[in-house]
Amino acid sequence: MIFIIKKTNRKKYPEKVKFSDKLRVLVPDQDSFSDSYIRDHGCSLTAFYMALRFCGKKKSVKWCLKYLKKHYGLNGRSKYSIRQIYDAILTLCPGQNFYENPTKSQIKKHLKAGHMVLFEERNPTHTAVYLWNGGKIIRFSNGGHKTVTLNQIMSKRNTDSYYKGCAVIRR
Repeated sequence: MIFIIKKTNRKKYPEKVKFSDKLRVLVPDQDSFSDSYIRDHGCSLTAFYMALRFCGKKKSVKWCLKYLKKHYGLNGRSKYSIRQIYDAILTLCPGQNFYENPTKSQIKKHLKAGHMVLFEERNPTHTAVYLWNGGKIIRFSNGGHKTVTLNQIMSKRNTDSYYKGCAVIRR
């Protein structure tokens, strides 16, 4: 699925991804929110938000935080794990995949099929969103984007038993 990335004039959502089928996914900048939890630990919330938009569900980042607080606990951790984000997405958009130890071929296959990949990185623990634009892998995080390689993704794979994994989001 081909897409283009456009700048917006909105502080909280500085970029948007426009797909060829008219779907628009805003890219939130977690540092621009007034809520201190979103600013400090909102990477998983922004990934949750982007995944819901990718599935066609229009919710806000604050709604995502309220939903996770109501249905999932932090279990003594500072942020929500990718497994908790996946479970929440699965409840709202059935038919998604989760890999605890994804291989390069699994990630590549899903990206080239036009799926969105949410990936938990390490040092520091951070959730990023990946999409394939037909020629390159684009990483979305903190209101921006950059081009990355599959080797760069795999080298940042989180190995902590609580945080590790990747979620594949289908439309």
